[in-house]
Amino acid sequence: PWGLGEMMLTGGCGALRLMGESSFCFQIRREDFTTFEYIFGMDDENMQDLEAEAPKNSTAKLLLLGEFDPEGERIIRDPYYDRGSEGFEKCYQQCVRAIKAFLEKHG
Repeated sequence: PWGLGEMMLTGGCGALRLMGESSFCFQIRREDFTTFEYIFGMDDENMQDLEAEAPKNSTAKLLLLGEFDPEGERIIRDPYYDRGSEGFEKCYQQCVRAIKAFLEKHG
């Protein structure tokens, strides 16, 4: 799996620090599909990967996080290839908007 066990990118850590958030991540595991009610992908490729990895007994709802963005930005673009922290900050803001909207609807 891509990036597993590696340090988080500097731009991502910096954007999270500016927002007062801590940084952590983990690779989706097989048991997550029966442990969690929802699993979110950030783009169409993430969704395809999640759907391919989901076991037959999966109970998790697989959702595209950006579908909940009130500003209509459906795809949360990976800022990996951006220069500086702007892409990470935009990604963070998109996620915050979408998560808030999701929680308002489902929380």
